[in-house]
Amino acid sequence: MKLNELADWLDERLRALDHDEITEVVDMRRGVELSPDVAYNHVLIRVNFANGGTGAVQVMQTSGPGIPDHRDFQPPKQGW
Repeated sequence: MKLNELADWLDERLRALDHDEITEVVDMRRGVELSPDVAYNHVLIRVNFANGGTGAVQVMQTSGPGIPDHRDFQPPKQGW
């Protein structure tokens, strides 16, 4: 699964929860197709909660066929 697929899947399911404690689901990704001039963002989704807390889904590494070695928290364009 590529990062865009994962972010779409998470976003859809978190929004579908329609839970009173979840006040906002924010798509935080910046991938290669969104803007070649902006660095890729390892934060995919942010969730804000009614109690003021915030949660985030981050990507530390990507791996698999065609994915080059990379530094932690810097997904390569092939991962998107």
